[in-house]
Formats: sequence, C-alpha cells, structure tokens
Amino acid sequence: MTNNIETGKLLEIKRFYEEAFKFYKNTREIRWIEVQFYPYVGLNHTIRLRDGIIFVRISDMCRDMPPYGQKALAYILVAKLLRKPVSIKARDIYSRLTEVPEILEKASASRRTRG
Repeated sequence: MTNNIETGKLLEIKRFYEEAFKFYKNTREIRWIEVQFYPYVGLNHTIRLRDGIIFVRISDMCRDMPPYGQKALAYILVAKLLRKPVSIKARDIYSRLTEVPEILEKASASRRTRG
C-alpha cells in the first residue's frame, strides 16, 4: 500500500507522461495512464499500451529520482513507445542521474539479491 507522499509522487509522474504524449503529438486514444514502481532486478523500465490504457513500470531504484529525472524518463519511454527519436536532452539528463556511483551500486546489489 502506498502512502500519501508516494501517491502524490505518482500523480506528478503521471502528469509527465501526459505532457510527453502531447509533446510527441500522439494520435492514439489514451483513456488512462497507470504508473507504478516495480522491483526489477536491474535498472529497467517498461511502457505499454493496452486497450487505451498506458501501463508504466519504473524500477523501484528510481523512486528517489528528482522530478526532472522522472520527466526525462517519461519523454524517453513515450518516444520509444511511439517510435519517435529520443530527445538528446532527455537522454543526457537520465544518463547523468543513473550513472552515479550510488545508483550503480543499488543496481549491482539488486542483481545480487533479486537475480
């Protein structure tokens, strides 16, 4: 169960995905966007579209990522879903945030314990 802070964070992240779909001029019908943190083994994220619902799973290792990093990730995942070029700016922001020693150690520890 999520607490109010977690729910607020997920709502903010959901708005980033809505914004990214508008930016990429999506023509598909989207009825709902569901975002959740998921305990992947590594630093993985997925996005898929089923019956007008967007399902986004973000590695739980990115739970504390700052909002600008979550926004960059949203733009990356939406671009990939819509088969559009990924923004260099979004890719750079995401890379800078995930290539720090703390995140790399979390990913390595996760592979050891979950893998």
